[in-house]
Amino acid sequence: MKKLDISEDDLINIGINMAQREGLSNITIRSFAKEADVSVGTVYQFFKDKNTLINKIMNSYWKETLNLEVENIIENSRDFLESLDEIYSLIYKKSLEFHDFSLNYLMSSKSKPSDNTMDLKLFALKNKLEKLLNKDINVKEKINLITTDDEFLDFIIDNILSQIKRRNSNLGFFRKTLEIILN
Repeated sequence: MKKLDISEDDLINIGINMAQREGLSNITIRSFAKEADVSVGTVYQFFKDKNTLINKIMNSYWKETLNLEVENIIENSRDFLESLDEIYSLIYKKSLEFHDFSLNYLMSSKSKPSDNTMDLKLFALKNKLEKLLNKDINVKEKINLITTDDEFLDFIIDNILSQIKRRNSNLGFFRKTLEIILN
């Protein structure tokens, strides 16, 4: 059952596959060790506890989404709202890949990241959205007439999280609200 040639990245990839197949809440250290074909002790050599394991799994998963796929949307952006729809659709679809995706992993939109791994992911998302906002001078100017970039981006993230929580497949009413604000 022991495997000596395994890295933390290998274990995290096994964890992502396991979470997608069985759900995050069904991962235990023992079930994870069995899936990875390593001893429980080996798992503890890489991860101090289950929460650390889950956070590293989620961190890796969202890092790919935020750093690669969202960046690609922003680079090809011609319209703020259309790009926001694409970003939301991506995040929504990625959230469905876990059977029991928990918003506890995405529930903060703080301006500064804390030690929480997902606070860092939201901070990264906020930075990506800021880049998108800065690309569209017309939208930025309209927003700056009524609020700060920071408040506007927090507003967007809060509503994205709310829509995901409701399992809405698109931004719907929030998108219409943004259209009114920006016209």
